[in-house]
Amino acid sequence: MSAIKTKRVERKISLLTNVAIWIISSIVLNLILEILQRRSLSDAFVHMFTRGHIFLLNTAIILLCTSFMLIVKRKIFAFVLPAFIWIVVGVTNTILLSFRPLPISFSDFRLAGEALEIMPTYFSIFEIILIALGIIAAIAGIILVFFLTPRYDSGLKRSLCVFIPVIIILVTLAVLIHTFDFLPRGNETPNEYYERNGFVYNFYKSAGTTGVNTPLNYPEGSVEKLIIEIESSDSDITEDKPNVIVLQLESFFDMSWMHGVETSEDTVPNYRKIKEEGASGYLFVPSYGGGTSNVEFEILTGMNLDHFTIGESPYYTLLNKNVLTDAAPFNMKKLGYTAHAIHNYNALFYERNIAYNNLGFDTFTSVEYMNDLSFNSQGWTRDDVLTKEIITAIDSTSDKDFVFTVSVQGHGPYPEKVSKDEFPEYIEVKADNLTPERLAGLTYYACTVREMDNMLGDLIKALEEYDEKCVLVVYGDHLPAIDFSVNYLSAPNAYTSEYVIWSNYGLTGEDKDLETYQLLAHVKDMTGLEEGILTKYHLNYSSKEDYQDTLKLIEFSMTNDENATRDSEIRFSSHPVKINGISINNHKIEVSGENFTPCSKIAIGDRILDTTFVSPEFIYAKPDTDFSPDDIKVYMMTRDGNDILETIEH
Repeated sequence: MSAIKTKRVERKISLLTNVAIWIISSIVLNLILEILQRRSLSDAFVHMFTRGHIFLLNTAIILLCTSFMLIVKRKIFAFVLPAFIWIVVGVTNTILLSFRPLPISFSDFRLAGEALEIMPTYFSIFEIILIALGIIAAIAGIILVFFLTPRYDSGLKRSLCVFIPVIIILVTLAVLIHTFDFLPRGNETPNEYYERNGFVYNFYKSAGTTGVNTPLNYPEGSVEKLIIEIESSDSDITEDKPNVIVLQLESFFDMSWMHGVETSEDTVPNYRKIKEEGASGYLFVPSYGGGTSNVEFEILTGMNLDHFTIGESPYYTLLNKNVLTDAAPFNMKKLGYTAHAIHNYNALFYERNIAYNNLGFDTFTSVEYMNDLSFNSQGWTRDDVLTKEIITAIDSTSDKDFVFTVSVQGHGPYPEKVSKDEFPEYIEVKADNLTPERLAGLTYYACTVREMDNMLGDLIKALEEYDEKCVLVVYGDHLPAIDFSVNYLSAPNAYTSEYVIWSNYGLTGEDKDLETYQLLAHVKDMTGLEEGILTKYHLNYSSKEDYQDTLKLIEFSMTNDENATRDSEIRFSSHPVKINGISINNHKIEVSGENFTPCSKIAIGDRILDTTFVSPEFIYAKPDTDFSPDDIKVYMMTRDGNDILETIEH
């Protein structure tokens, strides 16, 4: 055999070998990712052999990501680099699942900055150092792979003959997966859906598609006719409108739901009191242990997230650019209300400053605009500040107000040690089958919930004394990130919360179990505030057989309305920051005004000064260079000092 023929044979064998290694390596990588998702070797193998077609579909996505190894000479590096990225995603998912029972989605990576900020809450310094060293070692390993692994030459022409048809098939498959929902979600939880259809498929879908998937046989014009029909249905709008306060409590629930757990006293006496006085029921929420913003989204829009891409966070993927003019704040404003949002955490978290604007709120009071704050040992703002902020929002206008408030105090993680000195009302907890560390976490949670319930009691008292009609809607956004497998729940499932609708004027209504997206429609029905397309749809069409299919059509229409806009931008705080006067004494800039907070910073031009907060009426700074008084202003900054929320001019 000639040397040329020998070379050709060697290249052909080399190419076939590379293809075989490529396919086998992708299968192994897919199996590793399934093990990480399920945290079980046996469960991953069961999935591979019982749902082989799904496993191969997931492997095909990995093959697409690693296919360039077929045409480059540094083949090992071309496979290792995308494989490393997938492993990072898989390991991150496993870590997240230890803190919350929700699998990772592409939207979670939008929270990377915020995640770094709160990382010390979840990890010790030693663990953070280990994570950093692991990342550095992995990057160093990839660099070594690039320089130290051999090159392989299978012949470019022959490689392209294999690569081109393979890439056409894989890209076509990827586009079809992106465009159509071949594996629709039923009544499964996100974890169950991930485990049925594979980790890679679901993460790819969360990255590649967002919003409501195009309904099959979408009938042009039919939705418009239906919307006209819904809007023309009778509405019972009351003349004597009440203020409506919606209070979403972080990870709040009644611990008597847990079997095998005893507390030394009731953790939620105020909540139990208004539950007896008002309308209540189970609330079936889209999240468990996390995903607060998704609960907010369903509450405020009336949309069912089951119709969206699995794992999607619409605050990032939809409300970053789309205006939803049928959301509750817009509808309440049509009735003469002012719409306020309040949250005792950072304004930019979940990009709420943008999302709340596109939902129609007039004001947004974040933690940066609050004073008299206190923090628990986990670093979360205590909820006791919310009562004052809610009453301030109602007082800020002469007309009626819609106030949507989101708390943060109940957020996990719950520590493995608890100090009695941290809580004025310490609650002893006894529980079956728990380690001392997990019992400590449950005890911490019980004491925290009691503090949140005390805030609720203060709010109820303030509303009872308020001289206007007020309706209060209270619910937990989701169950806490606690393992309930030992001390099981009496609730239908872990994706269950509870709501109460209470008033200071004896409002009555029907007790009923609701989906999250139906809650405000029920509230509006009770209060005579039936405004909004989806409000009327939920009230008049929920018993129809095609209720969900038609709801999906309406959602698709609303989320793809490019003409939806709002007239004015949201303002920060229902009690805005103002400058009343600026004086310069002994080269010290003194600023008097209203509603300053520790996040108020004096600036000269674009240079932010080290500012001393004295009171809500007074701040000062000592510049170290010459300046012009005309250049003085006040910035409202994020708590980390990295972003400007608002510029206050004199």
